[in-house]
Amino acid sequence: MQLREKLRHFGVIPVITLTQVEDAIPVAQALSDGGLPVAEITFRTPAAAEAIAAVKQALPHMIIGAGTILTLAQLHQARVAGADFMVSPGFDATLIEKSLRMEMPFIPGCATATEIGAAQTLGIDLVKFFPAAAQNAQAVIPAMAGPFPDITYMLTGGIGFGELNAYLSLPNVICCGGSWIAPTVLIDAGNFTEIQENAAATVETITRIRKGL
Repeated sequence: MQLREKLRHFGVIPVITLTQVEDAIPVAQALSDGGLPVAEITFRTPAAAEAIAAVKQALPHMIIGAGTILTLAQLHQARVAGADFMVSPGFDATLIEKSLRMEMPFIPGCATATEIGAAQTLGIDLVKFFPAAAQNAQAVIPAMAGPFPDITYMLTGGIGFGELNAYLSLPNVICCGGSWIAPTVLIDAGNFTEIQENAAATVETITRIRKGL
């Protein structure tokens, strides 16, 4: 199964930021136990690369993305750590071209037709529309479907649990990234049970949306 189809299957990608490597496995286990064996671990802290490596070693079934990739050094660190895909908040042709040479899936941040067109020229068919709420994704994404019918989207930024139906119903949107499932406050408190419950509730909601309930 290709990455795009795996992400489409999950519907929601938990976005997590870890300040301590030792939290990585408990958080990942909680997500997996809740039915979401997938996460984007952001490179917003020095713990990111080691956290990705720890999860991939302990829970190899987990699909782990490296988020907030801004530099070639981070791209290299994430690859060495074993990340399954890379995500950037913006469009950087150098990062995309390097990832393609490494045969590493890369999801660039795109918020304009110019960026989406440039990504498509480089062979990218899945982009991150960010920040979704601030960029009015509910109006922009349908408009983009005309000139870019083959582009699919991961929406992140300002998306809440209660808005999943509205965002996932947009054309060509395959998944949403969300930080509500494993927020820093729960991670820092060691409240992994609630993280598992949040994951399970999200899976249930995705199932209902897909059944039209």
